[in-house]
Amino acid sequence: MAFFQASRSRIALTGTGQGIPHGTILTPSCRSGRVPTARLPGNCHEPTRFAPMSAFERVIGQELAPYLRSVGFLRHGQTWNRRTDGVVQVISVQRSMNNTELDSRFTVNIGVTPGTRPTNARVAEHDCRARQRIGFLRPERQDHWYRYQPKDAASVQLAVAEARADIEAYALPYLSQTSGKFPWLLPQATPVMPAHAGVWKAFDGLRRRIIRLLPSKRASGR
Repeated sequence: MAFFQASRSRIALTGTGQGIPHGTILTPSCRSGRVPTARLPGNCHEPTRFAPMSAFERVIGQELAPYLRSVGFLRHGQTWNRRTDGVVQVISVQRSMNNTELDSRFTVNIGVTPGTRPTNARVAEHDCRARQRIGFLRPERQDHWYRYQPKDAASVQLAVAEARADIEAYALPYLSQTSGKFPWLLPQATPVMPAHAGVWKAFDGLRRRIIRLLPSKRASGR
């Protein structure tokens, strides 16, 4: 019967069997140098290592996530879904791409879309037919970001507490509307939408000019 002799760096096959030539040197895909516990190579497992949780993620998990769960939302990462009356309501936390170790910020996005997907399917805010930013539900009706210092736990807690209060005061009443009252296209949902519309208009004008300059089939004699 074939068997393996294991060392810290490789496994040497002695005898014959399993169609592996005699004397073949097998190196398991294990970087820890530990001896595999089973007879076949390649099954050495390193302990899973996870990146340490940031103060922001910890406070979100301790303060915001339990509150949203208490009002019926299921969590998927930084997105929460709630299904009711044939629609899916979405609340998501979006961190700025320009965050630094000294100054960071996040905002809250809200969405509503028909509940046509499977019950356990995650719905992202950007997939919703009606989308809104928390700032446009606040009294000032403008984009709003919650600032915090990533390494200051108290700063993070204050920012998340403010966001939670705004969700309770503005987002949940907004989501409690009947589905027929939702405007399915919200041009004020994000300040970059008008810029996108302007770019598309310029591109469409350029496309039309190029088409006019191209020779037609009749002019080319075809």
